[in-house]
Amino acid sequence: SYTDSMTTIQPAFIDFEASSLDLIASYPIEVGICMPDGTLHSWLICPHVLWQDWSESAEQIHGITRQTLEADGIAVGEVARALNELLPAQVFCDAWTFDSF
Repeated sequence: SYTDSMTTIQPAFIDFEASSLDLIASYPIEVGICMPDGTLHSWLICPHVLWQDWSESAEQIHGITRQTLEADGIAVGEVARALNELLPAQVFCDAWTFDSF
């Protein structure tokens, strides 16, 4: 944890997997977080009907098929609500250009 004269920050860590390596057209397909106490949470995200971009190269990297997402994924709104409940009001990202969905 990080401490300054006013605040102690215990960070949670978040990681996204994406449909492709295209920074404009890709969308999140999985998100995982590790809470400060070590608790892990992970969700597969069902692609929204407008999310069509898919990359075979990215699939080889993350190992998640679009069919798996369609069958087992959770609606993006539900995932967003879960993240909002678990994470603090202020979050930090180390790779915002890649994880700025």
